Amino acid sequence: MIESSVQEVQDSLQIVDHTNKNFDRLKESMEKILKIIKNFVQSSVDQSTQIQKVQQSFKGMESKAAINVSIADKTSEIANHMKQRTDDLSVVVQEMSLLVGI
Repeated sequence: MIESSVQEVQDSLQIVDHTNKNFDRLKESMEKILKIIKNFVQSSVDQSTQIQKVQQSFKGMESKAAINVSIADKTSEIANHMKQRTDDLSVVVQEMSLLVGI
């Protein structure tokens, strides 16, 4: 009976030892998974930051494009005005040439 009990205790100790080893492997696996998750989260944060920077760049480009359109409109308006003045001046020069006899 004592031998049987001793054997049961030894068997139980082996089971406990085996279980402890399994828990150690499980712990290592969980630590690896945690590290992967942390890296994933950090990558997601970095990606989000980069996306925000790209969005800000696009907003800046939109603003610059709007300014460029405004400048182009003004330039076109000024060019049209100058053409009208040139046409008017050309008429005046022709009239003066007729008066002076050139």
